[in-house]
Amino acid sequence: MLVRENLNQSPLKDDSMAKSTQSSEPHRRTRNDHKTETAEDYVEAIADILNEQKTCRLSDLAKRFSVSHVTVHRIVDRLQNEGLLLTEPYQPIILTSQGKCLASKCQQRHEIVYRFLLAIGIDEVTAAIDAEGIEHHVSPATLERFQELAEIFLVSNTNTIRAVASGSPFISKEEDSPDVQNIGDS
Repeated sequence: MLVRENLNQSPLKDDSMAKSTQSSEPHRRTRNDHKTETAEDYVEAIADILNEQKTCRLSDLAKRFSVSHVTVHRIVDRLQNEGLLLTEPYQPIILTSQGKCLASKCQQRHEIVYRFLLAIGIDEVTAAIDAEGIEHHVSPATLERFQELAEIFLVSNTNTIRAVASGSPFISKEEDSPDVQNIGDS
């Protein structure tokens, strides 16, 4: 076990190694996110299918993801070994409580990202596609901010921006528009 005499001291021998390790952290996090992405997609899809038609089979997942039955079988076996679902040959798939919890978190995360994308003016089709990828890679802090901003920006039924931060580099303020209101004015 490595014990440092000074808690502020880098565990690495020199600053260049410490900087290299710090710069690799985002990549490490992304690789870890990729490892859980498939599991999250599958439990979310299973929950959606169960809500739509009350049973979910391997063929439903193969159709949903446009992959082979063999691919779905391999992934379902892995998810069963991870305790996320239960199934027997020729029987429907059932989410465990752990699987239901993960599916719920994924659905909530997806909805927040989707609503944020709509709030910043992305069309519904693009927002749905982009949310599917982004949802797996946002930190809890970013997700919380997406939710806050979506609530500020969304206008009922229009998907247009209602509030604009003064001097924002990515959104310009339109003085004449009745739909635009400064955040400080609300």
